Amino acid sequence: MSAKPWAPLSEPIFRALWLAGLFSNLGSWVHDLGASWLMTELTTSPLWVSLVQAAGSLPVFLLAVPAGALADVVDRRKLLIVSQLWMLLAALALALATYSGHASPTLLLFATCSLALGTALNTPAWQALVPELVHPPQLPAAIALNGLQINLARTLGPALGGILVSFLGPWAAFAFNAFTFAVVAFVLWRWKRDCKPPALPAERWFGAIQVGVRFVRYSPAFRGVLKRALAFFPWSAAMWAFLPLIARKELHIGAGGYGVLMGSMGFGAVTGALMMPRLRTRLSLNDLMSLASFIFAAVLGLLAVVRSYPLVCLVMAGAGGAWLTMMSGFGVAAQSLLPSWVRARGLAVYVTVFFGSLAVGSAFWGALAAQIGIPHSLIAASIGLVVSFVLVHRNRLEGDPHINLSPSRYWPAPEAPHGHRFDLSFDNGPILVRVEYHVGEGNVETFRKLMQETRLQRLRGGALEWNLFQDAERERVFWEVFLSESWLEHLRHHERMTQDDLDTMNAVRGLLTEPPDLRHLVAN
Repeated sequence: MSAKPWAPLSEPIFRALWLAGLFSNLGSWVHDLGASWLMTELTTSPLWVSLVQAAGSLPVFLLAVPAGALADVVDRRKLLIVSQLWMLLAALALALATYSGHASPTLLLFATCSLALGTALNTPAWQALVPELVHPPQLPAAIALNGLQINLARTLGPALGGILVSFLGPWAAFAFNAFTFAVVAFVLWRWKRDCKPPALPAERWFGAIQVGVRFVRYSPAFRGVLKRALAFFPWSAAMWAFLPLIARKELHIGAGGYGVLMGSMGFGAVTGALMMPRLRTRLSLNDLMSLASFIFAAVLGLLAVVRSYPLVCLVMAGAGGAWLTMMSGFGVAAQSLLPSWVRARGLAVYVTVFFGSLAVGSAFWGALAAQIGIPHSLIAASIGLVVSFVLVHRNRLEGDPHINLSPSRYWPAPEAPHGHRFDLSFDNGPILVRVEYHVGEGNVETFRKLMQETRLQRLRGGALEWNLFQDAERERVFWEVFLSESWLEHLRHHERMTQDDLDTMNAVRGLLTEPPDLRHLVAN
């Protein structure tokens, strides 16, 4: 049974971090408005204006996966504090430079890149914390509340940013953002995280990256989420790239009017978030996201032709609802497919796709608009979004609500024949694991299918190679063979086994005539 929409806020630490995140996102939207508006004051080139979006996305694209691996290896709370302090310094430096009259397009892009570096460190760790702050049934509601938080900030932030920029100048928007980072860092510092010490040594950073990438490679369902994301975000980047220029050059409005325009999008997103529980009772997640994709394609087309300010505000409200639906849907789908041990790394891959799409897309649409104009570029993006959706619509995002990714704690440490533990150091290896199966009559085909699931589970858990051999003389005898890099990596493979993996293993055992014979072979 699904948790009530507001249930996660009853958890004190989730509520405290949710409010801190709301304040930080408010500052981010204030900052984004100030940065976009400042760039339109410094230059009218569509390429330069679109590069603000690209500069804010490219570092996250390049660094999210290493940052995600770091978040799975070190204390996430400490990593978050460091990232918040870094972003505080970057925003404060930009505020001082702008106030003193030293702002330039190059300096603004450099400061935006510096902030994005902090975002790269912050985002995977922040997202990976959510499941440990709430009970599992509350996870979809918690993710939806985080989406609501972002869009509440989007509703209020641009309006506040417009006021600050109109009366004080862009420097005030940057200074306000710096203050919000200080608040979040303080909340994180006060939080006493209950973190159990790991039974095994921490993973090495580079090895953690490799394992994370291997998990994504052998997770077809998670790759389906990434394919759907790649079919949406590069095209949607056109709206973010052109909106400041549409406001200034086409609608002829000031910073305050631009803030109201962005606030309209936030209002639409909040409205969509409040309607989401009712819509989810009538439409599947996949159908809801399909509808949102077509709405966003219509938004891109309308922005190309509509030049009435009130109508553009209405269009942006629709864009906000569609954007919230897509972001929330991708978030729920991604989180539900990632066990805790690899959650930050998996989410980092998703974040890489998201920000990489925005970075490359923004730069591409800016360069295209310099040649054919903004309206034609928006129409091209609208058509591209529809075509991409048609190409990937078979990658459904329903997920299986019965999947249990909690640790199984099933596998015991291997024992020698006389009951004594193996005396192996962590560095011994490689380790070849051989499992002999005697399959019951009539169960061979079912066994083969289950072993294909087992193959993906072994490889996701860190195995370097996997094979299934059939005895040439006994047709119902099989050997499963897989390779781990070292004894330590094999022990980690034990720890990474989930309840869902255990269910598959039990299904395999149910097809056998006798218990499987397990052997560990150590390279000398």
